[in-house]
Amino acid sequence: MSIEASVILIILSAAGFSVSLSAHRERIRSHMGVCATDEPNIDEHALCDSVLHSPRSKIIGTIPNTLIGMLWYALLCAVCIMLLFVNIGTTLLVLLAAACALIFLASVYLALSLLFVERVFCLLCYTAHGINAIILAVMLFELFS
Repeated sequence: MSIEASVILIILSAAGFSVSLSAHRERIRSHMGVCATDEPNIDEHALCDSVLHSPRSKIIGTIPNTLIGMLWYALLCAVCIMLLFVNIGTTLLVLLAAACALIFLASVYLALSLLFVERVFCLLCYTAHGINAIILAVMLFELFS
């Protein structure tokens, strides 16, 4: 993996960790957060609490998605820091890209459920989903270039 791609992924991982940490803090505080919308067909009085405590807020057992996100971004950051010093083979790069793809698919599921089930615009949530999309794009670019 190139140094440039590793650095970009480290920055994105740090940003993703920060977003997940903020969402987790909101989850713990359980008060009105940064969820808001100007769309007339989406509930204008939506609380972050409704998103962060919905059935889809824990897609793996009883572990909150916010904690899964923090773990994912921390692991990705650690791997990318390691990649600055060690060159990995194509097989491991493909596995890392596959992990990024799985996380992206989970993000798509969660983003669509926010739009069509919860009917809420959550800035923290969509920021994390966008970061996951960019991470996958960087990985695919690196894999196929």
